[in-house]
Amino acid sequence: VIVGTLQVLALFNQAKSAKQLIGGKVVQGIFKNKTVFSIRRGTEVLGQGRVLSLEEQKKEATQVTEGKECGLIVSSPTMIAVGDQLVIEVLRELPKAK
Repeated sequence: VIVGTLQVLALFNQAKSAKQLIGGKVVQGIFKNKTVFSIRRGTEVLGQGRVLSLEEQKKEATQVTEGKECGLIVSSPTMIAVGDQLVIEVLRELPKAK
């Protein structure tokens, strides 16, 4: 189940994949701090990363809601590009069989 999707609008520092500084807009749901996300380019999933820091209007945020822009520092072995989507998903537990 998708919790939130962020569209990457700008890249500011990509000297190291361990700390990539990204500007983006939440296009679906809620994007949360300190969570794992998948990186999508078109229909292809390129890899995963983790949100290290999330800011909205230059203030630290725990989450950013749909339609709002934010800045984030992420750690990922995959170099993120403008136009990529960062997607936070959670696995839904299946009901236990009786």
